[in-house]
Amino acid sequence: MTGNGEAKTGSPEVTVRLKRLLENLCEFIEYVPEDEQRKLLALLEQWKHPERRKRKRRPCAIPVDFVADGRALTGVIRNISPRGVQVASLEEIEEGQSVTLTFSFPGLTKPLKTSGRVTWSRGGRFGVDIEMPTRYLEEYIRKTIKDF
Repeated sequence: MTGNGEAKTGSPEVTVRLKRLLENLCEFIEYVPEDEQRKLLALLEQWKHPERRKRKRRPCAIPVDFVADGRALTGVIRNISPRGVQVASLEEIEEGQSVTLTFSFPGLTKPLKTSGRVTWSRGGRFGVDIEMPTRYLEEYIRKTIKDF
């Protein structure tokens, strides 16, 4: 990329070769079964959106109630860190949307409640960046995920 955000172009020879390769690739993809096309699309989406997490997340299966766009919904937290979660839900949630999450860990008498913003959403799952987590929430999640 150049300083103004435009893609940097290579030599004319490289550009011609890349165009030819792209044409061949498009032809090939047309004949690949749809399930394989979907797998390829998922891989390309991952490549397009590289890992942006600052902290590792821990796999889990924690029931969660959440509110998005004024709707009370349910799902399952599939992985967690002190600053974010991945939620699986039957509801489609839009990227950029604010959500309020309420969930609990074994042994807690009162559920944890926090808010965040959806950073990505696809295939019945979405990621939430927890906005301004309290020190208690961060420490409790950090301690709890060590015990998983």
